[in-house]
Amino acid sequence: MFWTAFKKCEAVLINGRKNDIINQTFMKGDNEMHTHNHLHSADAATVPELKALLEFTLKHNVSHTGELAQLAEQLRLNGNDAASKKITAALEEYNQGNKLLEEALALVK
Repeated sequence: MFWTAFKKCEAVLINGRKNDIINQTFMKGDNEMHTHNHLHSADAATVPELKALLEFTLKHNVSHTGELAQLAEQLRLNGNDAASKKITAALEEYNQGNKLLEEALALVK
């Protein structure tokens, strides 16, 4: 069974500025659903806004690492070791990138 994606866009205010959140809902059959939100802000200009966007992005990235780890495990359990190993290698890069983002966040004042 394949995942079906639905997208919608809505505007939210962060520190008084309009930002777009892209909501993606992935459905598999009638009972499995995963909703995914992406915040996009080309207007973030103040340090608090930039810090908030960086915090959001970091949390978002961390959620992806969990999802990818589960995907790698499912592929391994289904006999696709090669793909599982590639995802695991990518996770090492994700984690390094997230560590650098954490360090950058600590520097934002």
